Amino acid sequence: MLNNIKSDDESDKNSMTKEKKESPNMQQPPSLFSRLIDGIKNTFAPPLPRTTPLPLQGRINESPSKQANKILDHFLDVAQKFEKHLDDELVIHVQTAMESIKRDFHRIQKKASQSTNNQNEVVLHNWMKKAKGWIELDAKLHDRAAIINAVIKQQFSALDELIDQDLQLIFDYETHILSDLPIEANEKSKIEQMILTSLTPHTQALIKLKAQPPTLELHKFAQWKETIDRTRGHHFEKALHAIDAIVDKISPASSLPVEPNQKLDAITSEIDLLQKKSTMTLQEAFELVAHNDEIKKKLESSLLALQQQSHRLSGDLNLTQDHFEQLQAIQSDLEQIEGMLHQN
Repeated sequence: MLNNIKSDDESDKNSMTKEKKESPNMQQPPSLFSRLIDGIKNTFAPPLPRTTPLPLQGRINESPSKQANKILDHFLDVAQKFEKHLDDELVIHVQTAMESIKRDFHRIQKKASQSTNNQNEVVLHNWMKKAKGWIELDAKLHDRAAIINAVIKQQFSALDELIDQDLQLIFDYETHILSDLPIEANEKSKIEQMILTSLTPHTQALIKLKAQPPTLELHKFAQWKETIDRTRGHHFEKALHAIDAIVDKISPASSLPVEPNQKLDAITSEIDLLQKKSTMTLQEAFELVAHNDEIKKKLESSLLALQQQSHRLSGDLNLTQDHFEQLQAIQSDLEQIEGMLHQN
């Protein structure tokens, strides 16, 4: 099931330069959301460590990209061994977990080929650490408990990342909505406070979902994960609706004239948010368990809403060529999601 496919090593062209630049400090969130971010930063956005030269293995001049490609080869070899030696029940969970690792590799390589910065190097190093964790299980092919533990550990890690994405999308959406309001600063501050009060129960509920339960058997863990996914979706949607409800109730009438540049900025922000949502939905579709009808229905509902939003934006006469190409990429992702849901 896992094919030995390796992405082109385009990032070779962008291998580490000899002169290391100190990574910039993380940009602090805008003041409009500072109190909410202060409440979640320890679990959501811990500061990145200063970038230091990563330990190299093999030849001293070997780039991190080449190291990662070698690790991927070894990782895929181990994946094939799992497929041959594990029972049918366990192999499905292992394949799902390892497919996620492989997808992350291709995503990281694609991003690295588009831009070179110190954070890409840190992300790639973290990926290598995850992949090596699975490679180490090569010596434990018959240790069922160790393999189950690895699957559950990765599920916890993936859940943390999804919750972080939820929180970031909520933050981005509020920032976008408030930035477009043509009102005085003192009025905007009042709306910010109202939104903060309304959002806090949902953002805190999302953070609490990161708490790991006691050790569970694999089938019970899957049931627990289904409940978590439902709760996640509920609070994420409620948070976005809470922002909309407050802004719609208080903001000035939309009959005010809109400058062309403001219109383009609004389109850009909406398309960016749409792209983040489609990426998150695609990741959830990849992790969909075939028999999980409830999560499948949730994804189908999300897909329909995203398709409708994409279709509406496509008909906007103010679209630039960049907007059009970005929407095409989003529509391609949505088609992929639809195909995956029909297969399950």
